[in-house]
Amino acid sequence: MTDDAFVPPSPSEAVPAELLDRYLAGEAAPGERSIVEQWARTAPRVEAVILRLGAALRARHADVVAEAPGTHRAVDARIDALLAGDRRRDPAPRPARWWTPGRIAVGGAAVAAAVAVAVLVGRRQTTEPAFTAAQRYETASGQRATITLADGSRVTLAPASHLEIGAGYGGRSRTVALVGEAYFDVRGDARAPFAVRTGTVVTRVLGTAFAVRRYPADEAVSVSVVRGKVIAAGPHAAATLAAGWVGVVTDSTAKSWQAADIGARTAWLDGRLVFEDTPVAAMLEAVGRWYGYDFRLADSALAQRRVIATFRTDEPAKTLSAIRSVLNVTMTFDGATVVVQPSRAAAAPARPDVRVRIAPHTEVGK
Repeated sequence: MTDDAFVPPSPSEAVPAELLDRYLAGEAAPGERSIVEQWARTAPRVEAVILRLGAALRARHADVVAEAPGTHRAVDARIDALLAGDRRRDPAPRPARWWTPGRIAVGGAAVAAAVAVAVLVGRRQTTEPAFTAAQRYETASGQRATITLADGSRVTLAPASHLEIGAGYGGRSRTVALVGEAYFDVRGDARAPFAVRTGTVVTRVLGTAFAVRRYPADEAVSVSVVRGKVIAAGPHAAATLAAGWVGVVTDSTAKSWQAADIGARTAWLDGRLVFEDTPVAAMLEAVGRWYGYDFRLADSALAQRRVIATFRTDEPAKTLSAIRSVLNVTMTFDGATVVVQPSRAAAAPARPDVRVRIAPHTEVGK
């Protein structure tokens, strides 16, 4: 695991063109800006990336023709800053640049024009635009739902979650808002990046499969990437994540690590609940969402014990029996409320068909 604010691309790999688009247009969030600026200091030959951006913008905005005084100067300043970062990293002599402040040399004019168009289109604000919901989907405890969006992308909602689809979804905007947990299988569209808003954190992709979780009680947004790459950005920190990586992002921090088994984080899609070194309180909260129970722990020390466990989502009786046995607790039921407290009796053997054991106290991802 790394505690860096992001996972930088490999030296031979450029940051996504749509992110550079927003950066050069002055529209990137602070966390996204840090990704681009750090990349410019560590990756070779930023010029190649600008050329790649130009090609992408020409294809994306070929139908737009606009001019405005000062546009080139604003974009030029951002390009110059990136190239300056590249020079600080690699002071060795290099061929004359195709770009100079205020003008573009022969062969680079199309890039400047394309970048200028990106700035002019819509004159979007530097902050995240307001989100207006057009549709809403919601699941109750124990309920799961699969939604097919207008572009063919599919979303699977976990229990006790709700998803809002932004107005105008399917054109040049593909934005949704999530509370809870969901798995996204996104159809690629370079003209309209897909964005998931969870509080102040925005996760952007072109086409990929990933899971996002943030319930109201969670302090951070958790993103697990199964396929492709995503960028998860809060107001002051961001993480870029490739397949097999997990990121945890708050307003001001971002951590990421390569998961030993990324499938464990989406096992609920196959009817399994997998907990890896999870505090008992967090495990019971998740189990409660699937089975419709509200667990109350009578012993605060029990809440911090950690478990490794695998349960079936369709076998609540077996799950509760295994929890009682391994944790050596009693459960008192009052409707949907379950009070859990330490038992004075000797612990019963765990059920052989449910894998669960007490885990050593370690921090996930360390």
